[in-house]
Amino acid sequence: MNKFSFITFLLIIVVIVSCSDDDPTSPPDDQPTALNAKAGLNQEAKINETVTLDGSQSTGPSGFTYSWSYEGDVPEDQINFQNKTSASPTLVPPLPGLYEFTLTISHGDSSNSDETTLLVGGAKELGGTLTEDLELKNIQGDSEQPDYIVTSDIIVGNGITLSIVEDDVRIEFRSGTGINIKSGGTLTNINTAEAFDYDVEFYGDNGWKGILVENGSISLGEAKIINGGADAFAGQDEPGVISLIGSDTRILRLNYNVFIDSRSYDIFAPGKLSAYLTGHVTRNRFSYKHPLKVSVSFIGFFHIDHPNTYPETYDYSIILPSGADIMDTPSKNLFLFESNAKFYIDGDFWAGEQIYIMENVTIYMKEGAAILAEKKLLARVFPNTPILIEGLNGAQWKGIASVFAAEFQNVTIKNAGYDIIKVGSFEAEAEAALNILSDGFLLDSQIINSGGFGIYHSAEEYNGFELKNTFFKNTALPAARTNPQAAGRLFNRGHNCTFELTPGIAACLVQGEGSPEMEWQALGGENFYLIDANILDATSFRINPGTILKFKAGRALVRTNKDYWISMRGTENEPIILDGEAGTPGSWGGVYLGTPYGLEHVIIKNGGEFILPNATEKANVISATPDEQSQFLEMINTTISHSAGYGLVAEANSLIYDFENPAHQNTFSDNASGNVLVKP
Repeated sequence: MNKFSFITFLLIIVVIVSCSDDDPTSPPDDQPTALNAKAGLNQEAKINETVTLDGSQSTGPSGFTYSWSYEGDVPEDQINFQNKTSASPTLVPPLPGLYEFTLTISHGDSSNSDETTLLVGGAKELGGTLTEDLELKNIQGDSEQPDYIVTSDIIVGNGITLSIVEDDVRIEFRSGTGINIKSGGTLTNINTAEAFDYDVEFYGDNGWKGILVENGSISLGEAKIINGGADAFAGQDEPGVISLIGSDTRILRLNYNVFIDSRSYDIFAPGKLSAYLTGHVTRNRFSYKHPLKVSVSFIGFFHIDHPNTYPETYDYSIILPSGADIMDTPSKNLFLFESNAKFYIDGDFWAGEQIYIMENVTIYMKEGAAILAEKKLLARVFPNTPILIEGLNGAQWKGIASVFAAEFQNVTIKNAGYDIIKVGSFEAEAEAALNILSDGFLLDSQIINSGGFGIYHSAEEYNGFELKNTFFKNTALPAARTNPQAAGRLFNRGHNCTFELTPGIAACLVQGEGSPEMEWQALGGENFYLIDANILDATSFRINPGTILKFKAGRALVRTNKDYWISMRGTENEPIILDGEAGTPGSWGGVYLGTPYGLEHVIIKNGGEFILPNATEKANVISATPDEQSQFLEMINTTISHSAGYGLVAEANSLIYDFENPAHQNTFSDNASGNVLVKP
């Protein structure tokens, strides 16, 4: 480089430096940096997830300060907003939704702000032991998504209430989880102040445990409960969608709930529960093949006017009585077998309160079990809504005994009467489908395949029980058993009972002491009364056309009171028949007529087994009406035959009647000692 070039280069450098020092766009060294707030990017998070806001990219003079503020539907005191004067505060969003935050940075009198948002989605997770009351709300905008997800059992302890306080709350349960209400705890979705229920759905797509109430309280209405009862809680014998355990458990309400695809019993309550004042179980819709497995006391929570609804196809509800040695009482009101339902009674049922069986009810009985009703038993329905009581799968069972009033109408009882009922201090006198010690009736009903009697009426005197329009089929012993006083009222005029019995089986066994009252009716066709009784004569007595009486050996019809009459007037087509059970000469004692009498179209045969009281000879008939009587004495169109003694003996000093007068058209034949003997 020559001398001239070097000098030129230095001049250029000087000019450049000189221009740089004089540039008016360059700030002076003491001017402060401007405040620039940066609240960070918008974020998304899940419920109960810890979120950190980021204001670290904010700039300004050294020593500027941070201040964060919050706006949103969830109160700030519920989001655990921490370190709000730092660059990176934290919070925990408890609910889904949009959370808005403002960052303000300040230096001296200057400030600058920026905003950011947090979008929280998903369900809130629940589980573990609650330490304070918990209110569940509809926190999701999407009605198809759960508001809460239960990840472990929710334990509700003493003094704690788990409440659903808004409509359309959806609670999803992971497999193996449920809600456990302990002693003193409460689960409710009831608005008691305004008397309505909040809609709630409990579900678990893969099945879940259900709700276990152990000496706590439950008040649940209009809930939808899906896929529950998949597993049992620890210490629980069997699973149930709603399990009620412990004598202090209170049903405040269980109404209008819908069970869907239950994996076990919709309600499992094996013991007696507290009889809480307002508790009812009504208008629920069940889904399981055994909707209920409950103690018999539980059906006291049912309401006559508000029955539950059972699945279109199911087996039956299982009812657990306490057994033959413990009298059951209902948890509330009476034992109500509600309408349109099927029940299986799993053992002897000793009912200490009224039993009410409603329309379209089927009751299956355990093999060898019995029902003893200490109070009134009502099973009275219309013809198109009949009641069926039978052994499960054709099992043979003992039957029903009623100590108090019993009213049956349109009821079928099958396969009962296969052993003596022994419940509490009660022991039946004989095997029977029905043991009746009380008043009442059996109307428009059927007793089929009894292993003993159809009905055993064991009252010592008439007490008002009657049979009408009842069908007896294939009873091993007589269809009915009663005493002489009650026979005419048990089968009263127009009884219209029918019988389909093995030949030789009586329609009615008349047994014990007593005086026949009113009149005895025919039992239809060849059906007969079997007489095993000492029949007294405290009243007048009529036997109507078509009636058949067969007497056991050692028995007779004896009328000795002259102040009362007996009338036996049959017809040519419907004669009255008196015979021995064996149907052979001398198989019974015969008839002693020491009262005024009228006989017409009567067949008396095979008597003369022994000399009747006050008689002098063996005979089918002893006529001994005192001669001072002015009342009638008549025998016409009567057949007397096959006596082991005389056909008829007219005792001395009795009213004179010409029994063999052809005008009377009486027939005497095949009598061992002779046809008619008139004593001098």
